[in-house]
Amino acid sequence: PAPESFSRDQFILDCSVEKLRRELEEELKMSGEEPRSHAWYHGAIPRQVAENLVQRDGDFLIRDSVSSPGSYVLTCQWRNTAQHFKINKKVVMLNEAYSRVEYRVDLEGFDNVPSLIRFYVGNRKPVSQVVGAIIFQPINRSLPLRCLEEKYSLSSNHKEEGLVEQERRSQKRLSLNIINGHAHDSTHTMHNNTHCQDNGLVRSSQLRTLDRSSYHHAIAALENTSEEEEEDTEMEEEEEEARSGFQRPVVETESVFRPSDFGSRLLPPENKPLEKSVLKRAKELLLSHNHQSIARHLLMADCQVARILGVTTQMKGQMGVSSGLELVTLPHGRQLRLDLMERHHTMAIGVAVDILGCTGTVEERASTLNRIILVAMELKDTVGDLFAFTALMKALDLQQISRLEETWTTLRRNFTQTAISYEKILKPFYKNLQEAEASSSSVVCVPPLLPLLTLMERPTITPEGAELWENSDQGCDIMLRHLEFARDFASNAQSYTADAQKLLQGFQCDEDLLEVLKTDFQLRLLWGSRGAAVNQSDRYNKFNLILTALSRKLEPLPKTQTLI
Repeated sequence: PAPESFSRDQFILDCSVEKLRRELEEELKMSGEEPRSHAWYHGAIPRQVAENLVQRDGDFLIRDSVSSPGSYVLTCQWRNTAQHFKINKKVVMLNEAYSRVEYRVDLEGFDNVPSLIRFYVGNRKPVSQVVGAIIFQPINRSLPLRCLEEKYSLSSNHKEEGLVEQERRSQKRLSLNIINGHAHDSTHTMHNNTHCQDNGLVRSSQLRTLDRSSYHHAIAALENTSEEEEEDTEMEEEEEEARSGFQRPVVETESVFRPSDFGSRLLPPENKPLEKSVLKRAKELLLSHNHQSIARHLLMADCQVARILGVTTQMKGQMGVSSGLELVTLPHGRQLRLDLMERHHTMAIGVAVDILGCTGTVEERASTLNRIILVAMELKDTVGDLFAFTALMKALDLQQISRLEETWTTLRRNFTQTAISYEKILKPFYKNLQEAEASSSSVVCVPPLLPLLTLMERPTITPEGAELWENSDQGCDIMLRHLEFARDFASNAQSYTADAQKLLQGFQCDEDLLEVLKTDFQLRLLWGSRGAAVNQSDRYNKFNLILTALSRKLEPLPKTQTLI
């Protein structure tokens, strides 16, 4: 074959690429404590360019802050939305003579930015407790920093100032027009510097147009405060919002459950876990009411926590919607989702304690089991509180309860119809709810929220899949049905409120029983006044061991059975 002809242009291009590659290698050989020695550091690239680079959940990069020279910003993608977190720099005085600099995004402080990145990537810990974003996939630069600075001309002209101001105006219009479900958009075209061409080394410099008209992006823009927002801009926004009557939704960061501040008529100022006198009083209150009354008290407590009833005008303004059933589907409803998950699990543990706390005869335990199943039937058929129903069924399905053979046998003998209803009606219905295939009851006041809560709050990276949609052949179909169901109950939130109001109309509430069914009371009862403030996972793990010990004490394992 004939030799290829020499191309002067191609030779110059190849030399240029090789020179850039060597320059980048030299940068990456610098001290590991310097951000510029890491490929995830992109220098002074514009905010929108950074958003264009992070494409998938977990993608991240570090860039310079435009509004605070010398500071850094962590840009990442989480839940299909670009997030920006300013890395705060703080001088910590060790004593009168010595001090050190700390870098932090949330609570933990680090000596340098690379240490901060290693911590959050290595531990898969959310960089923000509010947003819950986890970073694990660095987006590396393919050009030396000099070229990136030349490419976007951040220091040589005023184009970036116009870009930032244009973005601020876009964000302001977005906030003001969110009620109408749309926002104007600005498309920024960046300057292509001829000194450092891409030559296939980086992604295209042509920025994608951000679809800011979508509901998802609108809510995300409200949730995340830009680090470029300055005080004067915020004042202008507040003035415009006041003139338009718009109220910015509030991102809640604190739980509504405050057991340490809970004013109780039944609990002493300080109490130990599972204090006998309190357990006895709670048991007496439950026994003094029939299953119809208990179910309605549960409905009242659930409607308050889920914000289906008792939602004031001020609360609606802070939420940005009129019901908690809408809020749980939105990004800024994360704290409500966490609170509802806490209530659901705490309620299930409380039911298990109600059964395992019967240390007398097996007939007494069977009677308690009968009462709980009757309450579950009432919640399903008459009251329509499927949130509480699934909590009760979760408790009955716990291994510590289901293994009590003597108790279940006594239930079948003494309360035959209840046992049949549990096996033939309640268990299949509970399974169908988990698979989002259950036919709706005649009246539903509180839908089965837990699948949606779990879907939205379950970490992306988990050691093993434990949910039904993660280990079932029909997993994707199940997940899609749950999401469609969530859209349905968010759209029809007012009908759930109307049904709950109608069902509770004229109902005489026992304040003491209602207190027993509140989450603050249950947290104090189960873990004590001090233990209620302990880390959630630690509380759950320790109480699981307590339930196992109580269960084995009531019905010991056969001597031939090996403990696992």
